Amino acid sequence: MADPHLKSPAPVSNGLSTAPQPAASETNRRSGIPGIGRHLTVLDGLRGLAVLFVLVFHIFQVEVEPADGLGRIAYKAMRVGQTGVDLFFVLSGFLITGILQDSKHAANYFRNFYGRRTLRIFPLYYGTLIVATIIIPLLIGRRITDSNPFMLWTFTANMQGMFNFDPQTFGHFWTLAVEEQFYLIWPAVVLMFARPSMMKVCIACIFGAIFVRIGLLSMGLSANFFMPGRLDSLAVGGFLALAARGETGIEGWNRKALATLVAMIMLVGPFYVMKTGTHEQWLQVIKYTLLAVLFGALLAVVLSAKPNSVLAKFFNSRILRCLGKYSYGLYVFHPFMIDAFMAARRSDPTGAMETFGGPWLRVPVIIVLSLIASWLSWHMFEKHFMGLKRYFAYDTDAPRVETQPNTGRAGTLPGTA
Repeated sequence: MADPHLKSPAPVSNGLSTAPQPAASETNRRSGIPGIGRHLTVLDGLRGLAVLFVLVFHIFQVEVEPADGLGRIAYKAMRVGQTGVDLFFVLSGFLITGILQDSKHAANYFRNFYGRRTLRIFPLYYGTLIVATIIIPLLIGRRITDSNPFMLWTFTANMQGMFNFDPQTFGHFWTLAVEEQFYLIWPAVVLMFARPSMMKVCIACIFGAIFVRIGLLSMGLSANFFMPGRLDSLAVGGFLALAARGETGIEGWNRKALATLVAMIMLVGPFYVMKTGTHEQWLQVIKYTLLAVLFGALLAVVLSAKPNSVLAKFFNSRILRCLGKYSYGLYVFHPFMIDAFMAARRSDPTGAMETFGGPWLRVPVIIVLSLIASWLSWHMFEKHFMGLKRYFAYDTDAPRVETQPNTGRAGTLPGTA
């Protein structure tokens, strides 16, 4: 999933390339994208929307769909939340490709990228696994997860889903496995190609993912979880990152992106109304690409929006930015909060939680509990590892900047991602 504390380095040179490198200020001026230490607050808002989608979807899905009434309508409507994963993938492809493109001429290209990714992802990921698969089982004398421990510890948990096994716990870790597998191959791919050629590679990956899903379904396997079969979302984000570093910047794609966004909403919307939950094979083949294009268009439109526009203000709202800032922890912790809430409801001797503990209470309570856990995890544990990123600093003399709150514009910030 897209890292809420990820920033993109500016283009740098260590003498390995004979091509002149544009100054950081010029690159950022013409492209409207994050440079070294740059942070666009609207991206936090997009992450916040993505994680909110996922949370609401999972919180609603713990119970059987109501037979009729308002509850059934809400249940079906909340299924759109499962698309939050696709938005996360697009954001991740955009940010990771941007970082790699901007630092590809720097010394220690691989070392810095993998060092920084490790410090951001591993502490919470493996900390959670240590508690859940080692400490708790030792204390209570039994396992608490039906997920394959080897796959969890090796970032291959998505392979369980590919073979149609849906674990009751840690099932959501499949997306983290997909992202980690993407990190393994993408740096080398970006390094191999110049920007225009890399854009063509992204387009090839988009179409390639469709054929991978066709192959998986023809073998009776799930098309949802295999990294090459979800590469279209990541590649759409990567394409936009590269396009944004072109002569016209992201603003040059605004009209095309807006038209695409409207078209995709008109196309995808009816599909979700009529086909959600049907799992028809032809829909599994095309829906992820359609969603990738939709969210890619949304990303481009948001990034090119004027700071005072309704769209920019919405994605700069404090609620969405807060959710985006702690999105990694929210994603990791929320299923455990759902399990705890449902266990408390079942064991409530008064029956009050059974009566009133429906989705309208469950959603805000679980989101708040997950946010508290994420806040504590970040401030008491994760952020202490982030200081070690200074040992994997990008080699550049570019000025360091950030976005001022609620503007989408750049200001000053010490330090880099």
